This record gives sequence, structure tokens and C-alpha cells, in this order.
Amino acid sequence: SHDQLNGTAEFGTRLNSFAFYAGTSRFKESGWRRASQSAVTQAVVDVGYREGILDAGLSYTHAKTKLNGNGAAPVELLNVDRSAVYTFPDTTRNELAFTQGRLSVTLSPTWSLDATGYYRDMVRHTLNADEFELALCDSSSLPVGHPTNALCASSHLDGESLVVDVLTGALITQSEALGDGALNRTSTSADSYGATVQTTSRAGLGSHDNFLVFGASIDLADVRFGSNSEVGTMTSERSVDGSGMLAGIAGRAPDDRFNTKLASANQTLGLYFSDTFSANDRAHLTVSGRYNWTQVDITDLLGTSLNGNHDFRRFNPGIGGVYQVNDGVAVFGQYTESNRAPVAAELSCADPAEPCRVPNAFVSDPPLRQAIGRSFEGGLRGRSVERNRAFEWSVATYRTRIADDILFVASPKLIGTGFFQNAGDTQRLGVEVDLSGEVGDLGWYGSYGFVDASFESVLALPGNQEVNDAATETGEIQVTPGDRLPGIPRHSFKAGVQQEWSESWHVSLEAIVESNRIFVGDEGNDQRALNGYGILNFYASYRFGRPLELFVRMDNLLNRQYETFGILAEAEIALKEVQGDSGPRFVGPGPPRTLVAGMQFNF
Repeated sequence: SHDQLNGTAEFGTRLNSFAFYAGTSRFKESGWRRASQSAVTQAVVDVGYREGILDAGLSYTHAKTKLNGNGAAPVELLNVDRSAVYTFPDTTRNELAFTQGRLSVTLSPTWSLDATGYYRDMVRHTLNADEFELALCDSSSLPVGHPTNALCASSHLDGESLVVDVLTGALITQSEALGDGALNRTSTSADSYGATVQTTSRAGLGSHDNFLVFGASIDLADVRFGSNSEVGTMTSERSVDGSGMLAGIAGRAPDDRFNTKLASANQTLGLYFSDTFSANDRAHLTVSGRYNWTQVDITDLLGTSLNGNHDFRRFNPGIGGVYQVNDGVAVFGQYTESNRAPVAAELSCADPAEPCRVPNAFVSDPPLRQAIGRSFEGGLRGRSVERNRAFEWSVATYRTRIADDILFVASPKLIGTGFFQNAGDTQRLGVEVDLSGEVGDLGWYGSYGFVDASFESVLALPGNQEVNDAATETGEIQVTPGDRLPGIPRHSFKAGVQQEWSESWHVSLEAIVESNRIFVGDEGNDQRALNGYGILNFYASYRFGRPLELFVRMDNLLNRQYETFGILAEAEIALKEVQGDSGPRFVGPGPPRTLVAGMQFNF
């Protein structure tokens, strides 16, 4: 389906103490939505050496992708055409070169040393066609001699400003473009490298087994980022005809809100330990800890407004235990803490007055605090085997509370923009049940997850009454403790059966069910939620001896229409497919029935 082509070739061999592996894959499809062609090419080479006390290896990965990820569209538009997109193109090109080395040395019967190191070179370019809010300048405010069809940009901070071409300094007029659309481009180049070294001891404590690990890690990254907006005209197909002129504010360009160029240096150091003590064959206790230090330095290459130095430090403890009740049942529990330092994209996109485009855009912003998580988890798990039957199960409950959680708040003014904000405390309280088993040639599995993901602080987030009628006259959405976090289903279920009709013939059927979700932009839970969904997937394969295997996979077997994401936003572009105005509910449609058939050769 959708002109999808996927091919993989792999080769592996071993010669004395050396091992070699090489693999490559190619994926290409036209996509089921308009203008959603994508292609992925990957190649991996790995060389390993194992002899005596030494185990070492070196691997190299190269990947190149061109992805068109057309996002959410108005509900009214999808009711007419499920494959329609709101604006296009929405293209991301990535190229990755990743080298990793590994070394393990057995120092003694009880001590070992392990080390890994890596270098990653990543380049990313994005191109997005979006609506743009330029308009004819107020003639009364135009300087004498300026063309009357000159374009201006407006903001509540600067008022009306003339727009010029960054490349030439010339005024941009409606003779070049209407200014209602833009081709937004970003370019990211990241060089990252790091290493981890750890020692492991299996020496017992008296008559008790003990497993002790000490380690240190360092991760460094140098990132250069740039963005600009090419002024254009929105077409009837909701694409953009570019003018070749890059927007800038007269008297300020290129150091303005339409242009970004910066460098970021990131350093993260970690020191950690873990010790598992076995009181006996059934009872095991683990104590762990990790100290994290992160520094993010941002340098504005066009001015000074983005400059910043940010430092985050924390020690995160952990404790857990397992008790084997009998040969088939174990009880476990743990408490852990963690921290996440804001990345440069979040630190530099935290101003509600200047929302940024996803995934990266940068403005001068207030600082963000690191998010700190505290988690409790406990449960039981077991396994039983009897003749031709096997059964495995686990039941777990957990509670994670995050202080100063970092939330991306969607801008109510323009879809695809927003800003990052510390959103007080949030909580995830849940239960997970996993079951699986075999009866002869029949295998089955099932899993159920319940998660109550909620805000736990009183918040006032920016809103717009034209998008969310619960917003106040001052443009705020009131959030109270217990309101659900957007985008997270409360219930999820997955189950399947696998039948081997013979040594050659294999068939499986899988069901996936998820409950409703809150729209992004409805953090106060005042609007109707996005509906849940359920789909069936089918897979079958037949092996002709060792060399050849044929397979077929059909996703969304019943061709259900469903959505996986929802956001509230103002639709300012007229939709020729829809009669009347469209509402603020944008959704991401799930793919229709998709058929993939192929073959696999083994030599």
C-alpha cells in the first residue's frame, strides 16, 4: 500500500577471535496523506574481537532520511478527505554518522572493567510551509517616499514594523508576495561525543552474594542552529510560493524574531554506583545513586539577546528489592529519583509573548528550572511451566511525581508554535498488567495499562477565547490539581494470538485499544476529549525450507477511521473543501488499512 518499498540485506561471519557484521536497509513510500513521501537509508558495520580476558569492538552507523510529517488538520477538512493536509510541505532531512567503540576486560575472577566511547555527527534541515501574518503597512505611518504596498509585521511589543529582505536590505512589498504564507527553514549541525567507564565487582560479602558497580560518564555536544522565514504567498492548495526574500525587521535585521543563528555548548558529567546484596537465595536488596552535572552555554551569533549560561546539578538516590516467594512468584518494589535538565531548545523558547516553532526556534526567555522526578513502583511477577503449557504474568503499580515539570504549551494564535514552561508539579499514577502464555502451538499475550496523568498545581496558561471558550477575557486557561495532562490516554490495551499451523506456516492477530485524550490547548479539561480507538493488525508468513520465506502484514484490518493526536488552534486559512468556517479542533489521523507483502532470503 501507498507505494511502500522496504528492503534489508545483512551479512555476518566469524573467523577465530574476530566477528564481522554488515547490514543495510532502504525504506521508501509515497505516504497515504498528500505530500507525505518519505525515504530512509541506513547502513551498519560492526567488527568484534574476543580472546581470553578481552572483549572489544568497533561499529559505524550511517543514516540518511527525508521525512514528510504532515501534522494535524481541522476536523472539518478530514471529514471531507482523510488524506488531506492543512499546509505543506513539512519536510525534515537528517544525516547521521555515528561511531562507537567498546571494551571489556576481565581483571580477575571477581572484577571487570568496561568502557565505551562514541562520536556522533548529525545534520538536520527542515522546511515548513505555514501561514504568515504580514499585511499592508498603515499608510499614515509610512515614511515619505516608501511604496504604499510595503509589507509590515505587527506585534504587541513593537507595534507595526516594516519588513525588509535580509539578503539585500530592500523593502518587501506585495509585488513580491502577499505575505500571508512563509517557507520556514531551520538548519542544525551537532557534533557530540562522550565516554563511559565502569568497574564491576562480583566479590561476595562474607557468605552472601554481592554485585557492585561504580562508573562515570561524560557527554559533550557542540550545536549550531539557524532559522529564517522566506516571505511567500499562500496558494489555493495551501502550499506557499516563495519570493526568494528572507523576512527581517527594518533597522534590526537580521537580529530579530524572524532570524536566528546561535551556537550551543553542552556538557554533562555523571558519577554513579549500584550495589545489589543477596541476603539469601530469595531476598535481594539494591541501593544506587547517580550525580548529574549539566552545563548549557548559548551564544547568540546575531546579537546578544540569546546569550546564556545555565548550570544544573543533582544527586539522585534509589533503593529497591526483590523477594522470591517461591519458584514461580516474586515480589518487587523500588523508589528512585531522577532529574532532567532543560535542553537549549527549551531554555531559549520559554517566552509566551514570542512562541517558537516546533521543534526548535529560539528567543530571549526567562530561565527554566530542571525537572525532578520521584517514583515508587511495586508489584508481583511469576512464571509457570507444565508440559506443553507456559504462563508468565506481572502486575505492577507506580506513582511518579515530577516537580517543575517542563511542558510545551501550544500557542492559541498559530498552529505549530508554542513555548516551554515549568508547569509546577505533575503526577503519573498507574497500574500495568502483562500476561502471556503458550498452549502447544498457540501463543497469546495481553497487556493493560491505566495511567492517571494529571497536573498537581494551580496554573494560569495562555489561551484564546476564539479557540477555547473557557479562556478568560484576559486570555488565560485556568488549570487546577487533578486536571488531566493533554495527549495521554488513561486506558490502553493490547492483545494478540499467534498460531503455528505447521513448521512453515505462522499466523498472528493483534488488537490495540486506547481511550480518549485531552486536546493540547485544553489543559483545563473544559472541552470534549478526542475519541479513543481500537484497531486490528494481521500477520502471516510461510517458509519454503531454509532459503525463502514469504510474509504479509495488514495493519488496521477493519479500516477504522481514528485519530491519535489533538490540538486546539485558530484556523485562519480558508478551506476550499469545506463550506463555512472550520472550528479550532485539529487532529492527527491514523493511517487507513495498509497492506505490506514481501519475501526474505537466507543464505
